[in-house]
Amino acid sequence: MAAEGLFVTRVIYLEDPTNPVVVQDEANRQRFFDVRFNEDPLRVADELGRPMAILRMGSKQPRIDRQTGRFLFSSPPVHSIMPVEQSNVPAKQLERAIISTPSIGRLR
Repeated sequence: MAAEGLFVTRVIYLEDPTNPVVVQDEANRQRFFDVRFNEDPLRVADELGRPMAILRMGSKQPRIDRQTGRFLFSSPPVHSIMPVEQSNVPAKQLERAIISTPSIGRLR
C-alpha cells in the first residue's frame, strides 16, 4: 500500500496477558488486522495491549500541529527525499523476500 503512494500507519503492540486473543495461530504467520479509516490505530492498540512502536510509511505529507508547530509527538523533522528512478524490470520478474516469523510459545 505504501509503495502505491498511500499513507500507512502500523502500530506494533504487546498483547495484554490478562486478556489475550483466544485464537490458534498458524505457524510462520503474523496476526494482524485493519482498523477503519476513522479509527485511531494507536488508541485501538492501547485498548488491546501495550503499544510498543508506531511505523508510518508512504508519501503523504504529515500534518503539523498548529499549537506546537511540530510533527507527531516531538518527532524529528520530516525530510523530503527525491523520487528514485523506476525500474524497467517487469514486476513478474522481481523476487519478493520471504520473511519467516519465528513461532513463539504462549503462556497458558
